[in-house]
Amino acid sequence: MNLFDFNVRECIFVALNLAVLIFALNKLLWKPVNKILSERQTRLSAAQADAEEARELSRRLEQGRAEYNEKFEQRMLDDIKDARTRAGHEYDRIVTEAEDKAQMILNAAQMQAQREREATLLAARSEIVTAAEDLATALLGENLDKDKNTRLVERFLNRGEVGAA
Repeated sequence: MNLFDFNVRECIFVALNLAVLIFALNKLLWKPVNKILSERQTRLSAAQADAEEARELSRRLEQGRAEYNEKFEQRMLDDIKDARTRAGHEYDRIVTEAEDKAQMILNAAQMQAQREREATLLAARSEIVTAAEDLATALLGENLDKDKNTRLVERFLNRGEVGAA
């Protein structure tokens, strides 16, 4: 037998063995490998979809956080503005109250000064009357009765006030 001899039986036998081998490899290896690859592809697609969903959720959360921070900052600025306004009103109220109290104290002091002035004038007038009575008694050489002395001094003082006016 020669190396290059062609034997049909052997060729058919090799072809059948090759067909059985291809069938067996297809049945035992190719289909399970394709099934595994298909399952991997399905899981990979699902994982990619989950990752995309997570990215979208993350983006929405980030946007919500940014909106919340913006609203929080605006609310904080509004609260500060309101506090300043209330503080300004309270300041105005306290200043007005202090001014009112100061005016009341000033008015009371003026009234007290007026009463003291009147009391001083009344005391001075009484002393002047007494001095004038003593002077009139000394000048006239006699003591008039108290009513006459008082009327005489009153007339003198009234004349002085009229003359001064």
